[in-house]
Amino acid sequence: MKQRRNSLRHPNHSYTQPGAYFITICAHKGISFFGRVVSDVMELNVLGRIIHQRWLDLPNRHPHIKLDPFVIMPNHVHALIWIQMEIAEGSTAREYDKPIAGSISTLVNAHKGAVTKMAGNAGLLIGPTL
Repeated sequence: MKQRRNSLRHPNHSYTQPGAYFITICAHKGISFFGRVVSDVMELNVLGRIIHQRWLDLPNRHPHIKLDPFVIMPNHVHALIWIQMEIAEGSTAREYDKPIAGSISTLVNAHKGAVTKMAGNAGLLIGPTL
């Protein structure tokens, strides 16, 4: 049985509420899939460029959000994202395995799914998905 890590989410907070959210998205097993740092500069590889492109496209697919600065590192992404309006009336705190449309977790999952699909179409995935 796979162990589930402890959540850093506040148990009584609805992550559909307007506000700024700092998120980190980590690569599978911490492997440097997205590029490398050369002379203190991040050089994105093909997968890193897909991540960059799909992240910038996120507000086009989810108009209730705004992006602020983000950085793609070799094995993770840091980003600030703003939810500009509450999109689910009467939304409640997220329960495990019960996503709320428009919440931070569903936005991150949508991004990861879009990246995985694009990476698969580009022939970049071997074995299990990221």
